[in-house]
Parts: sequence; structure tokens; C-alpha cells
Amino acid sequence: MFVLMQILRCGSGRQKEARTRLHWIHGLMAAHDDSGGCIVAKHLGNPIDVLILRFWQTREAMARRTNSYYQDRWPLFPPNEPEGIYQTQDIAHNFEEVQRAGGDATGGFIWRITSRVSADRWPDFLAQREAQAAAMRRCGGLVSARTFRSVERDDEALTLVRLHDRASLEAIVVDPEFVSLEQRLQELAQPLEYPQLNVFASECFEVVDEYAGAPQPAASS
Repeated sequence: MFVLMQILRCGSGRQKEARTRLHWIHGLMAAHDDSGGCIVAKHLGNPIDVLILRFWQTREAMARRTNSYYQDRWPLFPPNEPEGIYQTQDIAHNFEEVQRAGGDATGGFIWRITSRVSADRWPDFLAQREAQAAAMRRCGGLVSARTFRSVERDDEALTLVRLHDRASLEAIVVDPEFVSLEQRLQELAQPLEYPQLNVFASECFEVVDEYAGAPQPAASS
């Protein structure tokens, strides 16, 4: 599975308009057989930012330009993005899934973590992520924990942890086993963040709109 990740910064007072347009766009995308689903999630610390996750089954599908979906007439929406509705932040966008772990919870709380990992440390990095997923599953509240590697710069990692709610995260981050694993991870990886854009390595979001994709086999570690 592949994912295109974006942070969109909405214009003042235009969050509802942006979500409506994104719902339409994602509906067109999710109708394709090679879609793995689309998510819009609001930032829980910044009211003007939204996280976009578009999952695709192939690299070719991920590479399709958004305007390729506008071939049919749609009288409610112009094919060109309305001026000032949102700005796409200049961050790493395209990733391939390299590890996935599931839990038994449901929910739409997303913890997004971005890291820099040197090539020789990826095996240990993934082993620690796998151990963390097991610890989170034991704590309760885990929906899924997925790690991706950039298709453009192989030292960049994206981890998406989906949880039941914020209380689940608060319980996880004080768990002694999880804390020990996190300390080890900090020795293996560096934060990947963009302070000039106010986009940081660890941020939390809540799903506000979602098209679910068809179930897919787990990624191999």
C-alpha cells in the first residue's frame, strides 16, 4: 500500500468549504478499484490545518494528478481549486507501507510521527515500531499502527497510529514498556519536521471525513 500525505492550511473561515470540496474529490478517488481509501482529519492543536491521507494500492495510482478525476461534469464544484481555499504545505508527501499492525479498537484519533532514519538503522527501527505496536495493543485503544518509507528519500519515515481517542494515547505514553521503547527509538531516528511551516514531527488529528478502501493484506516487515 502507498499513501500520499498532505497538510493543507485552510484560508480564514473556509474550513467547512474545504472539507466539502475534499469530500467530493475523495469520493471520485475512492470509486477507483486501486484506491485504498481517503481520510480528512482536523489538527487538534491548530484549527486551520487538516491532514490528508490518500491510500493507493500501486505507485502508479498514487502518482495520478488530482485533476485527472475531474473528467465528468459536476455542476456544484469547479474543477480548478478556488483561490485561497487552502495551501498545500511543502513537506514529504509520498510513502510506501513497510509495516502494519492491527488492534481490536475502533476510533478516529490519529497520531502522526515523521522521522529520519539512516539506511543501516531501518531494521532496528522497524523492530522497535513492531514492539511498540504490541505494547499499544496491550494498553488498549489501538486501531492500527502503520509505518511507511518515503519513495523519494529513503531516510524519511512516516508512522500513523490510529487510536480510539486521546485518552488512549495518554495511557500509552506513560506505559513503562512503551516509554523504554520510545527512548530506544530516539537513539535510532531523528525528528523530521518543518518548524518554518509550523509542521512538527509528532502531531495529533481527529478524522472528520473518510472513505474506507477495500481490506488489504498486511505489509511485510
